[in-house]
Amino acid sequence: MTVIDGNEQKRIAASALSYAEIPWYRDIRVLRALAQFVFAVLALLAGVLIVNNLVSNLSSSNIPINFGIFRAPFSVALPEGPSMTVTWEWLQDTQTIQAGVTFVYVFLFSVILYSLWQKREGLKVALLTLRQGFLITLTLLSSRRQKQLATQKKEIVARPPGTPPKTVEADYVNAVLLVGLLIALIAFVQYLPPSRMPEELNRYLQGGSMSRAFITGVANTLRVVVFSLIACTILGVLAGIGLLSQNFVVRTTSKVFVEIFRNTPLAVQLLFVYRLLTQVLPRPLDSIYSSNTFTFIPQGSELYAINTRGLYLASPQTTDQSWIFLLCLVIAFAIAFFIRRRRLKHQDETGEPAYVFRYTVGVWAVAILVGWVLSGGWPLGGAGPFSISHPVLEGRQIAGGTHLTTAFFALFIGLTLYTGAFIAEIVRAGIQSVPYGQIEAARSQGFSGAQVLQLIVLPQALRLIIPPLGNQYVNLGKNSSLGIIVTYVDVYRVASLANNESGQAVPFFVALMVIYLSISLILSVLTNFVNRSTQLKTR
Repeated sequence: MTVIDGNEQKRIAASALSYAEIPWYRDIRVLRALAQFVFAVLALLAGVLIVNNLVSNLSSSNIPINFGIFRAPFSVALPEGPSMTVTWEWLQDTQTIQAGVTFVYVFLFSVILYSLWQKREGLKVALLTLRQGFLITLTLLSSRRQKQLATQKKEIVARPPGTPPKTVEADYVNAVLLVGLLIALIAFVQYLPPSRMPEELNRYLQGGSMSRAFITGVANTLRVVVFSLIACTILGVLAGIGLLSQNFVVRTTSKVFVEIFRNTPLAVQLLFVYRLLTQVLPRPLDSIYSSNTFTFIPQGSELYAINTRGLYLASPQTTDQSWIFLLCLVIAFAIAFFIRRRRLKHQDETGEPAYVFRYTVGVWAVAILVGWVLSGGWPLGGAGPFSISHPVLEGRQIAGGTHLTTAFFALFIGLTLYTGAFIAEIVRAGIQSVPYGQIEAARSQGFSGAQVLQLIVLPQALRLIIPPLGNQYVNLGKNSSLGIIVTYVDVYRVASLANNESGQAVPFFVALMVIYLSISLILSVLTNFVNRSTQLKTR
C-alpha cells in the first residue's frame, strides 16, 4: 500500500482544486479525447464511403465482390511449392478440429482479458472519458446545467499518485484497442463457432481450390524471403567489413559491388540473372549430376542435378518413426536452454566464462544418437527417422528429390545481391560509429584484428546496425513480389492468375495486401525483439 505524506496530499488536493475551475472547453485533455473521437468517426465514414462507391461501381459493371471465390477451383498447375491438389487428411477429423479451434478461442480470450487487467488504469481512464463525453453532450443540450457542469471536477484526468502521465495515456490507448479486439473476437466467435469450423475449412481448403493455390504461393514467398534474408545478411556483413579493409583488392571489390547493386534497379538485376542462368545451364538431357563431379558417388544415389529447369537436391523424407527423433530433439532443446540460463547466471555471479557451447554440445549429440537408434536406425537395421529421395532422370524429366526452379534461384540471387549492398553500407556506418580509441586500446592489449572485430567493434555497432537493418528486411519482403518478372510462382503471381481466371480482382488483392502486411509486421516484430535484446541494460 502506497503511503502519501501530508505535503503530497496537499499538492494533489491543490492541483485537483485548481483543475476543477478549468472549463471543459479549455481542458486540453478533454479536447484531445474529443479530437481523437472525431478523427476516428471521420475516418470510419470515409472508409464506408469509399467501400460503398467501390461496390456500386463494380455492381454497375456486373462485377460483384464475392469473397466466396476462394472456394472456386483453380485450374492452373503450379510447378513448385506444396501440392495444391492433395487432399489433407486432417480435414476429415472433425472432433480434433473443433477441439483445436475451441482451444485457440479460449487462448485468445485469456490473452486479451489478461492484457486488459494489466491495463486496468487505462481502462478506467477510458470509461471516465466516455462519462465525460456524456456529460459534455448534456451540457450542450441543457443550457440550465451548462454553468454547473462546466465547473464540475473532471474525473477524466484523475490518475493514481506516482503514475507518469505518458503511462496512463499509453494504457488508455492500449485499453481502447484491447476492448475493440475483444468485441471483434466475440463477434467472430458468434459468426463462426467451433461447431461450424470443420465444414468451413473443408469448403475452403479442398484440393485444387483458390485457397490452396494461395497457400502454395505464400509458402513459395516465405521460402525465398527466408533464404534471401539469411544470405543477404551474411553477404552484407562481409561486404561492409570489406569496405573498411586495409587490403586494396578487398576494399575495391566491396566498393564496386555496393555501387553497382545499390544504383541499378532490382527488376533489371532479376532479368539479367534469370537470362544468364537460362543461357549458361545445360539442357535437361545434359544435366550435371553429382556422380559426374565426384566419382565416388554411385549413379542412382545422386546428391544433386543441375539443368535449365533448376536444381534438384536429394531430400530427406519422413517415416512413421520420425516423431521419436523429433521428440528427442525437443527434449534436448529444453535441456540445453535450461543449461544455458544456468551458465549465464553463473557468469553474472562469478565473472567466469559461461562456456555455453561446451556444456550443451554433448546434450545435442546424445539426443541425436538416442533419437536415431530409438526410431529404428543403425544399428537396428531399419531405415531410421528419414529416408533419402534422390533425383533420377525419367525420360525427359527428373523425378525425386527437392526441386528448386531457375526462377527461384534468379529471385534469390537478385534479392540477396540487391539487399546485401544496402546492408553493407549500414554495417560500414555502424562499425565507423565505434570510437577508434577503443580499437587502439584493444590492439595495445594484444588483441588480434579478428578479436577486435568480434569482441569490441561488432557488439557495439549492432546497437546502431539493427534498426535500419529491419527496414531492409521489410523492403526485401515487399520486393519479393517482383518474382513475377522471372515467372516465379509466389503469392503475387498466384493472385494474378486467379484474377485472370475469375475476374474477381478485389478479393484476391485484398488478400494479397493482408499477406504482405503480415509478412512486414512479423519481420518488424522480430527485428524489434532482437533490437531490445542488444540494448544496454541499466539498473
